[in-house]
Amino acid sequence: MSELASDLRISPSELRRRLGQAGLLRHVQPDDSIPTALVDNVATAVRRQGAAETKAPSKGLDLDSLMAATGVKPMKRGGAPRPQQAPRHRDPKAPSAAQAPLQELAARLVRAKSANAELANKNRELEQELDTLRLTLAKTQARALEAQESALALQVSKGEDGESAKLNDLLETRGLIGEDERNAAIRALIEVRRWDALAAGLQPLEPSAARSALELYVVMACGRGQCEAPKGMGLVQVTPSRCEVCGGEGPKRHLRRLGDAMLLHGLRRVALVGGPAGYRRLVRENLDERIKMLTGSKAAAVDLEGIQCLILWGDTPAPETAVATLRVQGRGLVQLVDAVRAGFAAGLA
Repeated sequence: MSELASDLRISPSELRRRLGQAGLLRHVQPDDSIPTALVDNVATAVRRQGAAETKAPSKGLDLDSLMAATGVKPMKRGGAPRPQQAPRHRDPKAPSAAQAPLQELAARLVRAKSANAELANKNRELEQELDTLRLTLAKTQARALEAQESALALQVSKGEDGESAKLNDLLETRGLIGEDERNAAIRALIEVRRWDALAAGLQPLEPSAARSALELYVVMACGRGQCEAPKGMGLVQVTPSRCEVCGGEGPKRHLRRLGDAMLLHGLRRVALVGGPAGYRRLVRENLDERIKMLTGSKAAAVDLEGIQCLILWGDTPAPETAVATLRVQGRGLVQLVDAVRAGFAAGLA
């Protein structure tokens, strides 16, 4: 309508009035459009009506009358308004070009915080491990000192004055009274790294007794996992490959092998005599429950009645009995188990 009115150089309202007069208003669509095929005919009919009249239209020719005359049904007044199209809202989740860098920075900040938290946890774990190692080192040093303190009496070889003297006598001459003060003096020399040079010039009064003390009261163990020093023995911590308790495999695995070897040879009642008391207790308490293991420092302290096999560890004297006897040598639980298994394989049991 507006385009046709512009072409005819009249207003849209004047065009609508003339269409009403010509009875052509019925061709106007609801959206104020005219079918293309009728545009020329409508334009010709409007031009025939001449120039636009200046006087006001009559009362009978108002818009509603014209629409009624041409068959166009007027809209009800006060009716429901034409629904408006809902405004399109942009998805807040969709990032704009300006928001993309900010969101990337936020994501990087989250990742950085997560990495910092992981580093903090790792740092705490490392600090705990360091504290554990420090505590283990302190315990090892304390046990090493106790092992040295448990050695038998030593004798000074020769002094500058050409006289011999016992170490305890020299300590008492220094003014140290009692075992505790003497042991504290030895620890003091060890802490300042002066004991090793002094010990190099010392000779045991009884080498066999000193050797026995080292065998019975000093254990070299790794202390890892279930490996622990037998009770009553001073620990010297070493690498797993040098461990006398488990050999780096765990003590229970060696004890299982010992029990399997005994069961394989039909042994259910066995006696273990000699060796460190801590090892005897370890074997007795952890061996296969189907095997009755009796232990003691001497054969006289063990009830040998009904014993199928007697294992003598080290230089322990043999009793006067007809029971099958197996003598083994070696230090620690690992060598004990290996020696017993080798003896069984050789048919000594």
